[in-house]
Amino acid sequence: MKFMLTTPYNAPKHSQEELYQDILYSMLIPYIQKSVDDYYTKFLSIKPIVDPMSIDILSVERPNWYRTFYFVIKMKVMPYVGSHNTVGIDHITITVDGIGEVKVNDFEHIEDCPC
Repeated sequence: MKFMLTTPYNAPKHSQEELYQDILYSMLIPYIQKSVDDYYTKFLSIKPIVDPMSIDILSVERPNWYRTFYFVIKMKVMPYVGSHNTVGIDHITITVDGIGEVKVNDFEHIEDCPC
């Protein structure tokens, strides 16, 4: 059976889940930041920042069934400049496979901010 998480999720504070979520964010930040940079450098003179607190996981799918290691992760990202002045809301879809390949498949700008 396929596994899919479709509700935005934040792990309980100080839990193992939160630790794993933080590891995931830390590993994906360079890919997310590059996508954000590529989009916003067309409009802004400074690069907005993405950090784990500005990301929400919208969905995680394991499309190749149980215990396979190919994942599709959709995230809501809220990049900011300065003292957390959000510049937009974006959705990014990333795939991760079992041999460590990470790929940004889609970047969708949802809304300009201030929101």
